[in-house]
Amino acid sequence: MGRMFDQRHSARSEAATPITFRLGEREASGELVNLSGTGALFRFHPSLPFGPEALGQTVTFTSSYDVGALLKPQGTVVRYFEEPQGKHLAVRYLPD
Repeated sequence: MGRMFDQRHSARSEAATPITFRLGEREASGELVNLSGTGALFRFHPSLPFGPEALGQTVTFTSSYDVGALLKPQGTVVRYFEEPQGKHLAVRYLPD
């Protein structure tokens, strides 16, 4: 029998901050939902052509608005999901 566990090992800080990111060759705008010392969750418009194929890809945050030092410039996509508010990507920061 498999064990269920929460993969979020770090405390999360809620945000609601505009952010610009690059995934592959495409740059787009979204909203930072929350962040921690190890990763971040952000949401973007459902019409943007990003989906489950983003898993494992590198995201570069090209613009952030006063989210402090917790937001690192790059991360690997570790989770993708959709909700009525938009598409979401969870990223784990790349080591410095």
